Amino acid sequence: MIDEGERQIRNLIERWLEAVHGGDKAGVLADHSDDNEMVSLEVTAGKDVAFGYVLRRCGMDAEHADNPENRLRLTVGLRKEDGRCLVAHEHHSFPDTGV
Repeated sequence: MIDEGERQIRNLIERWLEAVHGGDKAGVLADHSDDNEMVSLEVTAGKDVAFGYVLRRCGMDAEHADNPENRLRLTVGLRKEDGRCLVAHEHHSFPDTGV
């Protein structure tokens, strides 16, 4: 059963992903804290902090055809301020396929 805190975090991350795919810069930044620099979904939500991570397909069709397992990893750290969850940390990475 998903509690309200986890539901809020899931909704926040899903809104962010929609904004990224739609090229909506304001939407991408809407739930980021002021001190955040922009550089299968799982969520762990606590009373004041939470984190979530997701694997994302990112790249051109030819890249996916050549390497279908190559997925963008996105991890976000969130904190609650004034009753609202804000993205305080965000990390994107790809696996090291040269190893």
